[in-house]
Amino acid sequence: MEIILTIFYCILFYWIIRKSSFFRFEKFTRLPAALFILKCVSGILLGLLYTYYYTNHQDADSFKFFTDSKIMFDSLYTHPWDFFRMLTGIDGKSNNLLHYYMEMNSWLNKNTLYNDNRTIVRLNAFFRFFSGGYYNVHVIFINFISFTGLFCLYKTFIQYSTDRKIELLLLTFLLPSVIFWGSGLLKDGLLIAGFGFFIFTYSQLIKNGYTFKRILLLLIGFIILVLTKVYVFVIILPGILAWLITRNYGKLKTTITFLLIYIFYLLAAFSIYRINDRYNIAAEIFYKQHNFIEIGEYHAASMIKPIVFECSGTSILQSSPRAFFNTLLRPLLTDVHGNPMILLSALENLLLLLIILLVVFAFKPCRKNEIQFVLFNVFFILLLFMLIGLITPILGAMVRYRIIALPSLIYLLVTFYDREKLLKRLPFIKRKEKLLSA
Repeated sequence: MEIILTIFYCILFYWIIRKSSFFRFEKFTRLPAALFILKCVSGILLGLLYTYYYTNHQDADSFKFFTDSKIMFDSLYTHPWDFFRMLTGIDGKSNNLLHYYMEMNSWLNKNTLYNDNRTIVRLNAFFRFFSGGYYNVHVIFINFISFTGLFCLYKTFIQYSTDRKIELLLLTFLLPSVIFWGSGLLKDGLLIAGFGFFIFTYSQLIKNGYTFKRILLLLIGFIILVLTKVYVFVIILPGILAWLITRNYGKLKTTITFLLIYIFYLLAAFSIYRINDRYNIAAEIFYKQHNFIEIGEYHAASMIKPIVFECSGTSILQSSPRAFFNTLLRPLLTDVHGNPMILLSALENLLLLLIILLVVFAFKPCRKNEIQFVLFNVFFILLLFMLIGLITPILGAMVRYRIIALPSLIYLLVTFYDREKLLKRLPFIKRKEKLLSA
C-alpha cells in the first residue's frame, strides 16, 4: 500500500506542477516536474540511507520526527482534545500532556532557545491525515512544499538575472547537498520553503505593490521561518529593511546604507544583554558550540578542530573570518578519512571552488537594478556561514545547515560571471559549444 500511495501522490504533484502556470519554464515545460521527481527520489534514498546505514532511528532526525508524530496522531482516537492541543500549541504546555512528550525523542529538546523540532513533528502529524502513516508518502509531501519554495527562490533570482535562466535553474536545483539534504523528511526542506516564499513575495511587494495573495504568502513564509529556524529570520531582518530603504539609491549609497544598517544591528544585538541578560548573543553562540562539541564527541561524528573564542562580541568578530571559510570550504579531501558522505561533500566543495575561480577569471560587476538584491544575499551568506562555522565543528551539521544559503551563493556566482569574457579566455569551451550545436 505504501508503494501505491507514494506513486499516486508523486503523479498528483507531478501533474499539478505540469499544469500550473507558476512552475512554467519557457519551452522546457517538463523540466520543473522532472526536477520535482528527482527531489522525491533523493528524499527516498536519504530515508534508505538512514534505514540501512545510520540504523539508530532515535538519533536520526528524519525518523524520530516521523515516529514522534505517530504518538501525537494516535491520541486523536482516544483523547481528541489532547491531539488538538499538541497540534496547535494551544494549552500545549499543560501537565497532563507531559506523558506524550516523554514518549517522544525530540519534543523535550532543551538545547535551543526555541525548540524547532516541534514544528516538523506537528507537520508530520498533519500529514498523517492523508498519508496512511507511511514514511515515503510524507517524503513526497515535504518535497512538494520544499520544491515550491525552491522554485520561488529561482523565480526571484531570474527577476534580477533574466539572461541566466538555464544556469540558475540547473545549479539551484542540482547542487548535491541541496537536492539530498533538502529532500529528506527534515527541517531543512521546510526551511528552504519558508525562505523561498518570504523572499519571492517580499521582492514582488517591493517591485509591484501589495495584494492580498502576496501578503498572505509573505506571512506564511515568515511563520515557517520563525517556527523552523528563527535565527535565519534574525539574520535577514536588517537586509530586508536595507533592501526596502535603498530601492531608489545608486550603487555606492546603497552599499554604504547596507553596511551601516548591519553594523548598527550587530552592535545592538551583541549589546542587548546590558539591558536584559536573558538575550546574551555571545553567550548563546559560545554555549551552543560547546553543546555541538559534546554531541559530536558522544556520537563519534566527523569533526574539525573547533574554533576557540571567548564569550564576547569582540572575540567572536575576530574568529568570524575563519568560521566563514570553514563553512564555505570544509570538508576538504583531507577531512574524508574513509567516510563516503564526507567524500561527496568534499567533491561538491571542489565544484563550488571551481565555479568561484571561473567567476574570478571572468568577473563582471552587477547592474544597478540588481544591487539591493545582491547585497541582501551577500550579507545573508556572510552572517549565516560565520554563525555555522562558529557553533559547529561537526562536518555533517555544517554541510546540512548551509544548504539554505547555497542557492543564494549560486545566484551571486552566476550574476557576477561574464559569459562572453569566459568564452574568450577559455576558447576550448566555445569550440565545444559549436560542436554540440552542430
